[in-house]
Amino acid sequence: MAAKDDKNRKSDKKKSDKPGLIERIKKFFKSLKTEFKKIVWPNRSQLVKQTIAVLLISLLLGAFIWLIDFGAKSLIGVTSQVGTGTTTAPTESAK
Repeated sequence: MAAKDDKNRKSDKKKSDKPGLIERIKKFFKSLKTEFKKIVWPNRSQLVKQTIAVLLISLLLGAFIWLIDFGAKSLIGVTSQVGTGTTTAPTESAK
């Protein structure tokens, strides 16, 4: 019987050591505020330069992907025509 009472007391103690939901939320926002104070924000000129770099790289990468896609599409079109024997221009026998 004494062993069961000891287990109940230990489990009650473990539950009381854990902070409540409100306390955990408060702690989270306090640590969040502390971390935000550590951030080094860019000034306006750095922000503009970095934004232009991101936009330029995005456009160049988009153009490169478009070229690869267009080339692959054209290559597939040419190879599929060669395999079937069809051409894009009509021949004399087709008229």
